[in-house]
Parts: sequence; structure tokens; C-alpha cells
Amino acid sequence: MRLSTILSEVARNLATGTTRAVGLALALGVAAGALAALDASTIVGMEHDAARYRSAAADVRTVSAPGLVDPQACDALGGSTSVQDAGALVPTTPVVPSATPASPLQSFAVTPSLAGVLAVRSPLPEGVWMSDQLAERLGLARGATLETDDRPLVLAGTFAWPDDGRDGRLGFAVLRPTVTNARFEECWAAAWPTTPAVEDLLRGVVDVQPQSTEAITVGQVNRSLGAAYDAHATYVARPTRYTVAACAVLGLVLGYASVRRRRLEHAGALHAGQSRSAQLATSSLETVVWAAVGTAVSVVGLRVVVARVGAMDPTAVFDVVVRGPVLGALCAVVGATVAACLVREQHLFRYFKDR
Repeated sequence: MRLSTILSEVARNLATGTTRAVGLALALGVAAGALAALDASTIVGMEHDAARYRSAAADVRTVSAPGLVDPQACDALGGSTSVQDAGALVPTTPVVPSATPASPLQSFAVTPSLAGVLAVRSPLPEGVWMSDQLAERLGLARGATLETDDRPLVLAGTFAWPDDGRDGRLGFAVLRPTVTNARFEECWAAAWPTTPAVEDLLRGVVDVQPQSTEAITVGQVNRSLGAAYDAHATYVARPTRYTVAACAVLGLVLGYASVRRRRLEHAGALHAGQSRSAQLATSSLETVVWAAVGTAVSVVGLRVVVARVGAMDPTAVFDVVVRGPVLGALCAVVGATVAACLVREQHLFRYFKDR
């Protein structure tokens, strides 16, 4: 049978509704799209969980060793493969505001690189940092001056430090950026993804002295959300990871059923002289058409879903979940081909009786 004849028959079957292409396309598109949308929703939820973990400073690991932390070694951790930002700090003499001498503020000397860990917003070259709530309580804005019993302090920058389980000391403390070779008390490192190797790196910034009796303590700025968050393991173990396989099974079933329900027609065509290859080509092309339309329905729906569920990286999420509908379409063609291969001319009368 010539290609033009095959294409003509395919077009005729589609136009007359013999293939029930519209129903099959909608079934595949809606079902596969719903499965993929469920997976997308789960992945986006995991994205938000990870973002919440980081925004709460739960990804910031600390090492405490009074008088033993090398500030230069601590700063050097920032920008490595495991650590994005790092900085050191040490308590200093409290700051006594002139307006409230009875309420001194805790003070820390910090390395300038701690600004990255705390996400200090556009700090000025000179001055001190404090949390948003402390600046609001003192009635200060960036660039304003805090009068103290020692000397005026310029507010160089502020950072968010809500009461969400994180180390509360910095919520009402004045941070003084300092460049010095003197030993500090703590080193903080923002590390994502969280790995045990970060703790080993933090221990490496401690200048251990043989005669020292100070304990070295590795901790976490915010433990309320768990000691660790393995984003990769959570993604791999997500319950909706089987939606791709479900789409494949769905495609196989629909493709197989679309041909099997017409087995009497196909057996009759073979009996009338149609070649097996022509029949396979016809069935496959018919399936390709409705499967492609169904996939297009899924893709359009997924674009809308991914855009509306607040994905942080919509392209990456879409690229992951679209595999289900695409695989479903491919499996539909496979299922139809298998069903067509199983049609036997000698079973024509049995098909007639079972119709």
C-alpha cells in the first residue's frame, strides 16, 4: 500500500471518528497532565521547604572555641564548593545608648564577610550593623547615628533576624565590623546543601593550642527546622516520583485499548488483503496523532500550573514533570503497535462473535 493511501485512510478514520481520537486525546492529556501537575506541586512544595530552611538561617553552621578561631581562615571558607559565606564574631564591651543608659546593648566584633551570612542589606563602608527590629526600636535608619556613652555609631546596615528559633543574641546586638588578626570566639558558615563535611571545615578554623582546655563546639544557628535538610534525598524519595511510570502505563493501556476495540475491523482488513505492514503503519499514525494532541493538552496545562504554583525555577520544574506526558504519548504508540501485532486474520469469526 502506498504512503498516500495510508495517509488518506488515517485522515478518513480521524475525520469520521472511527478512531475516537478526541476522547483518547482528552483522556491521555487530562490524566497525564493531572499526574504531572501533582508531581509539579510536590516539587514546588519541596522548593519552598528548602527556601524556608535557608531563610530561617537553619543552613548556617557554627563552631565555638573562645579565643581560638582564626578569623582569616574562617573568612576563607566563603565561596568554597561547600560554603557560600562565612564570618567570625566575638563578644565585646556592651554598647550603652545615651538615651537609655540603663539598657546596654550586647556587642560583637565581626569580620566584614559575616555580612554575607546575615544578608546585611547594602552596608555602608563604615559603621555598625544591627537587626531590623533593634533599629526600629531605636528609631534608626541606615546612615543614622546612635549616640552612646563612648562615641557616636553610624548605622551602616541592617539585616532580618526574626524570632523563629534562631540564635537570639543577634536580634538585639550591635555588630562592629573589624579587621584584625586577633582570635575570635565563633565562626559562622552558610552552607547549602548541608553536608557533614562543613563541620569538618569549621573545625579546621580553630587554632588548637596544646595547653588549651576550651571545648570546641559545632552547632547550628537555628535548630527548629531540623539538624539537616537533604534536598536531594527528599527529591529522590518524593511520593509522586512514580507519576512518570503511571503516565507510561496510562499511555500503554490507552494505546492498546484503542486498537483492541477495533480488532474485528483490523482482522477484516487483513482478510480483505491489507498487508500487515500497512495496518501497523495506519494504526501507529492514528495513535501518533491523538497522542500528540493529548500531550499538547498536558503541556499547555502544565505551563499554567507551574506558573501559578509559585515555582522558584519554573523551567527546571517543567522540564522534570513534562517527561510523564511525553513518555505517556510514546507508550501509547507502543501499546497500539503491540495490539495491532496481536490481531490475527484467522480469529475473524471469534472477534465477530465477541463484538
